[in-house]
Amino acid sequence: HWHFVMIRDQEKVESCREIMGRVYEKFRPILVDRFSRNPHIVEETGEFLKTLGGAKVVLLAFMSRAGFDESLPATSGTCAAIQNMLLAAHDKGIGSCWITAPLAAKMDEEFKSRFAPSKGRLVAAVTFGYPAESPAPPPRREGKYEII
Repeated sequence: HWHFVMIRDQEKVESCREIMGRVYEKFRPILVDRFSRNPHIVEETGEFLKTLGGAKVVLLAFMSRAGFDESLPATSGTCAAIQNMLLAAHDKGIGSCWITAPLAAKMDEEFKSRFAPSKGRLVAAVTFGYPAESPAPPPRREGKYEII
């Protein structure tokens, strides 16, 4: 159901950063609207996208099975595989970030054409690297979960 492209070559990672800079320019109005009361989040997100947080490795996850591109089970399987990678990375002290901004900016085809032309549609980009800091998790928001 999926096809993963792991980008380690630094020239190609730089190419991802260049695309992400353009993704941010298209995605910025969505962020400005979504975070109108927190403009610093818009700028932090932009800085992260343009630099990919300094990550040395970028994973591109594609949905590859023909006829399944919009299937919820197939998409869920690809997303579960990504989540497992994030958990394994965290266990090894590696930071990661799941990025869907290229989809929202409608620039997913650029990643596909440059890195995996015949491998299906982009589901997400994921960065991997050793974090410069380990911030505390944000507190849980009341009303966002229920224990029965």
